Order: sequence, then C-alpha cells, then structure tokens
Amino acid sequence: MSDPRHAQLDRWYRRNYTFDGIEVPSVTTLNKNLHSWELENWKIRRAIDLTLRTATRARREVHKEAEPNAKGERHYSGVVGDIIKELAKPSQAATQGISVHEALDSWFSTGRVPPATDAEQPYIEQAIRWAMEWNPRPLYMEPEVYSETGYAGSVDGVFEIGGQTVIVDFKTGGLYESATMQLAAYAHADRLYPRTAAEPCAVLAGGTCECAWVVMPPADRLAVLALRPDAYELQWVTPIAAGLAWKAFLGALHQHQLKKYKALFVTARQPAVEEAA
Repeated sequence: MSDPRHAQLDRWYRRNYTFDGIEVPSVTTLNKNLHSWELENWKIRRAIDLTLRTATRARREVHKEAEPNAKGERHYSGVVGDIIKELAKPSQAATQGISVHEALDSWFSTGRVPPATDAEQPYIEQAIRWAMEWNPRPLYMEPEVYSETGYAGSVDGVFEIGGQTVIVDFKTGGLYESATMQLAAYAHADRLYPRTAAEPCAVLAGGTCECAWVVMPPADRLAVLALRPDAYELQWVTPIAAGLAWKAFLGALHQHQLKKYKALFVTARQPAVEEAA
C-alpha cells in the first residue's frame, strides 16, 4: 500500500504534515492545547530566567519601546517579543532527544554510535545501556503514523520487548501528562509509514514521495524511556492512564478543530423578526 505524503520541516525540524492534500496537525501540536500546571510553571521559570539574562544588556536596549501602532500607542517593550520568540524555540531536552534517536538508530543498525557533544553524550550512553540490558528488538525506528481522525506524528520507536509489542517514547526532560497522550495517539493511529534504509526519503528534506504504509500494529504496552545523565528508567503507562490519555487527546483534537472553525456565532434576531422571515 502506498499513499502520497508531504511533511515539511520548519526551521526547528518540527514536521507539518499533509495527507491526501489536506493539512494535518501533529500530535505534539495538538498536545499544546492541554493546560499542564507543571509545564506552564516551567515556561514561567524559563521566561524569568531569560528576562534576567536580558537585563544584563545595556539599559537603553532592554527598555526600548515597541514601534507605535496606527493610533500611536506603544504597548510593551520590544524585548518582550524577543523573549516570546526564544520560548518558541525547542528546549534543550528536545535537541538532546534528536541525538538519542540518531544514536540508537545507528547502534541498532550498525553497532556504532555517531559522535555527540559533551552535553548529549551522557544521555546517549544511558540509552545504549538500556538497549544492551533490555535487548529490545526494533520493529520500526522513527516511523511516521497517520490517523483518519485527523492527526499525524513521528514515533520514536516500536519495539518487541519480552515478546510484547511496545511503543516507546524517549524523554530527556520532565514527564508530563502530554507524554501519555502522545503515546495513546500513536497507538490509535491507522497507518504506519516505515522508514526505508535504501536512500534518504525526500520527506526529511521537505519534499514529497510515494511512501509505502502498513496498518498500525496493535500495541501491547506503551512506555517512556526516561533518560538522565547518570541513569535510565523504562516506565510503563498504566492501562487506566492509557485510556484516560486517549480521551484527553481526543479532547485536545476537538479543541483544535473548534479553534479552526470560523462560524462560531450567528447574529440573533428578535422572535417576531425571525417568524416574519
């Protein structure tokens, strides 16, 4: 089975999917609709840290005002915009996660690990340690998945562990509710697009290709591989949490669709006017 697919990468290597000519939101985009106190608290602390670092600049630069609008109003310092842009960048955990993916992919296929930075190396070492101690058999490494419900995503890996099919997501940062939602969304996808080793897929360069796909295999378990510089933990998602996470993800999906729907309201008429019409 094959299907035209197009995934354009933005400057931060986030994928924007198009299936059958229709733009499809990613799982991670939809999960941003979830309000997580822990995640919001992290954003606030990071914003404060960026603000304090910005305050070390010259006073004239820090307190510059934004350009006035049509009414001549100046709303806030232009530095606020700089901080908002900085927060939109991927976190250190996200960039470390990319290195872990590449290292595990190389280790499973060739037995070698590519060079990494000093900051990335400890996480990669723990990921390889997990692979050696648990001996997971990779079924699909970084496949893309698509759901006819209206979303798509890229799975870190589908493995056979202890005779069970397990969808695994690698995390080098904090664990939030969104991690369970992400895994549940992958498990409920309809199609899985395996990566081909013959030659680099044009999708990875923002192009198009005819990509073969298979029916999404049923998963026995969902898991997070939590990586720290000095240790790793493979954590199962409990069955109850997996069920709740799927319902929560559907809520995020519907909220996203509601935001995109333009005709939210219609002007009301008085009853007499409506009867006459």
